[in-house]
Amino acid sequence: MPAPSHLIVPAARIDDPAFDAALRGLQLPRLGALLARLGVAGELGESAESWSTPFERVLAAANGLPGDDGRIPWAAFESGTTGTPCAWVRPCRWDVGANHVVMGNPDALALDAAASDALLATMAPWFAEDGITLQRWGAVAGCWLATGEVFRGLRTASLDRVRGQLLEPWMVPSPLLRRLQNEMQMLLYTHPVSEAAEARGLPAANSFWVTGAGVLEAPPAPSDQVVVAPQLDGPARRGQAAEWAEAWHTLDAGPIADWARRAQAGEAVSLTLCGERVARRWAAGAGGGSNGLVRRISNLFGRKSAPDLISSL
Repeated sequence: MPAPSHLIVPAARIDDPAFDAALRGLQLPRLGALLARLGVAGELGESAESWSTPFERVLAAANGLPGDDGRIPWAAFESGTTGTPCAWVRPCRWDVGANHVVMGNPDALALDAAASDALLATMAPWFAEDGITLQRWGAVAGCWLATGEVFRGLRTASLDRVRGQLLEPWMVPSPLLRRLQNEMQMLLYTHPVSEAAEARGLPAANSFWVTGAGVLEAPPAPSDQVVVAPQLDGPARRGQAAEWAEAWHTLDAGPIADWARRAQAGEAVSLTLCGERVARRWAAGAGGGSNGLVRRISNLFGRKSAPDLISSL
């Protein structure tokens, strides 16, 4: 089996002044060497109102999944569910103000398996009354597989898209699910898991979020040519700019160095860097030929340093 050829890097740029300041001090010699051997092969841009992030769209395309904005059937793909509409359901924290609702940091809930199972046991019968089966899936606490006809063609936004954001633009467009969200707010308010979290000074789950909805009749197999580099994602989620910059150095010395060696040896490798608004792909042999626009973009970016290229995402 040939080695994976496409390296995808999520959270390559974060739209935040602290992260931009950290970016300016980066020294990424292997990334610079890699990009010097590759040409720009494509670019995907999203608006601030898009339901799917650039990383989600890139990863979906690499795995042969439908890529309509907000309609990538991640739950079906990741769980191997075929022929049945499904979605991921995640307990979450809504921070409610006088005139707005904001998604709290999902990672701050820190649900363990016992707490997750207790919430699931309470919530599942309510979902069942509306024809939705809610069940534990795998070992990830606070991530449940939901199946039901309501998820067919449903548009949803990932937690990565909505964390820290006003929720109204991305509220699930289903009266049934919105009613359930309201009912769960009342149900979870005095739930023992919520009371235990508050007693420890932690945020408590007070609703749920639906992501990755859709149906696949015959899901494609995950691509064996794609590698996702996770190093930047954790610090980005936690808002840790200094740690994110250090993770860039780790990434540069690890997978990117490996890709640079392979490119130097003449292998047909490619790299996609995903920011919050733009994802750009570089590939061996790209940037020339009859595509004048791609050639001009490649020449323009080829004169920039690696941090400058990252800042343009």
